[in-house]
Amino acid sequence: MGFCFYGNEQAVQTLTFSAESGRFSHAYLLYGEAGLGKKTLAKRFAQAILCQNRPEYGQDKQVSGPCPCENCSSCRKVFSASHPDLIWMGLHEKGKNSFHAEEARKLRSDAYILPNDGACKVYILCGVDDMTVAAANSLLKVIEEPPASTVIFLLCENRFAVPETVRSRCIQLPLRPVSEQECEQALSMQAPGHAPDEYQRAARISGGNIGKGLQVLTDGSAGEHTVLAAQIAESLLAPDEFSLLSTFSSLDANRQKAYDSISYCILILRDAACKKAGGTVYLTPFVSLADALAERTALTRLFKAVDAMQYALGCLDRNANIGLTLGYLSANIWMILHEK
Repeated sequence: MGFCFYGNEQAVQTLTFSAESGRFSHAYLLYGEAGLGKKTLAKRFAQAILCQNRPEYGQDKQVSGPCPCENCSSCRKVFSASHPDLIWMGLHEKGKNSFHAEEARKLRSDAYILPNDGACKVYILCGVDDMTVAAANSLLKVIEEPPASTVIFLLCENRFAVPETVRSRCIQLPLRPVSEQECEQALSMQAPGHAPDEYQRAARISGGNIGKGLQVLTDGSAGEHTVLAAQIAESLLAPDEFSLLSTFSSLDANRQKAYDSISYCILILRDAACKKAGGTVYLTPFVSLADALAERTALTRLFKAVDAMQYALGCLDRNANIGLTLGYLSANIWMILHEK
C-alpha cells in the first residue's frame, strides 16, 4: 500500500500483502487502545481495495501500480468520505463508538446488494467491543457466510469484549504504541510549529500513542483523565483510604477513562520516583504533587504502586469487572503505601 503508517509492522504487512495480491479476507479485527490509528488504517486499506488503479479482483491478479494511487476518483471519494461502497457503522453522537443491533441488521441486508462503483463493498464497524448479544448474532451470520464482494473491518479497543464466535472468524491485527522516536516524528509531521522539546514531552506522556500525543500538543494535556489522575495521586497523600476509594468510584462507569487515568497516574508516580532518586526530568506538569509523593514515600513503595497499577491495567484489558478491579487496586495500593 502506498502510504505511511508508523510502527505496527505486522498489521501493515498483512494488509499490504492482501492489497497487492488481491487476496482479501472477508473480515479483519483491528484492536488497540484509543488513539493508535485503527480508523486511519482501516480507511487507507479501504482506499487500496477500492482504488481504480487495481485490476478486477482475482486470486492470480496483481495491482498495476501504487495502490492506493491517491488520484483516481475512488481514492478521492474515500478520502472525502463520499464513496458509496465504503460504509461506516458504529459512529455515534459525542464520539461514542458502539455497534448496535439495528446496524447489524442493516449490514445483513445491505451486504448482499452489489457494489455501486466497483467490484467490492467495504464496511468499517466501530466499537464492536460494545455491542449487544443481538448485534453479535446478526453480525455473526454475515461473517460466517459473507458475500464474495464484501470486506468487513471490525474496530475495538478490547478484543476480549468481542464474542469469541466473532473473533475467531476474523484476521486479528493488534495495534500498539510506537517508539518515542517514531511518535515524535509523526507528531512533527501532523502538528508542525511546535518546539522539539514539546514533541519529546508529548511522545513521552502519551507513551508512544500518536493520537494522544496530538491531544497533548493541542490542549496541553491528554484530556480529562489527567485531572482524574492527579486526583488519584492526591488521594494517595490523604490520611485515610476513603478519599482514594471515592476517586476510583467515579471511574467505574467508563473503562477507557479508568484505563487512561491510571496510565497517566503511573507517569506521576514515575516523576515521584525520579525525584526520589535524585532526577530532575518530569514527564507531567504535576511537579509539586510528584515532589510531595517523593518526600513522603519510599522508592521501593513507589515501584510497587506502579506495579499494582500496571496489574490493574492488564485486568481492564482482559475485560475484568471495572468496579471490582478498581476496588482491589484501591485496597492494594493503599496497603503498599501505608503499611507499617
